[in-house]
Amino acid sequence: YRGAHGKDFLDEDTPTDAWNAYGVSKRLGEALCEAAGQRFPDATILALRMIHPLNDVHWPDGGGLPDKARRYAQGPNDLRRLYRAALACTLPGVHIINTTGDVSGAFLSNNKATQLLGWKPEGN
Repeated sequence: YRGAHGKDFLDEDTPTDAWNAYGVSKRLGEALCEAAGQRFPDATILALRMIHPLNDVHWPDGGGLPDKARRYAQGPNDLRRLYRAALACTLPGVHIINTTGDVSGAFLSNNKATQLLGWKPEGN
């Protein structure tokens, strides 16, 4: 699987480089988080990079994602647990966190989400 940028999927430490409308909106959101973190250093600010989040309606049929992408989609129960874990985080700072439905972690890492939030996908 390759991202829209044509490169292998990137982790949180790699600067974003998307230039389509969606990608730029994500970049701007993360830049806003960084600016807020500079202004309020004691705040806890999370930017979740959710890979193919699917709701209850779209989860059963994969939401039109190709099979290759569906393997990394996040199901509604995993997303509920993720949101609860993110809301419970109290570590000050700005945290950019990739989250995926890759249960095995063989292709897309959830390491930062696991370390910081105690969250791992369960595939549902």
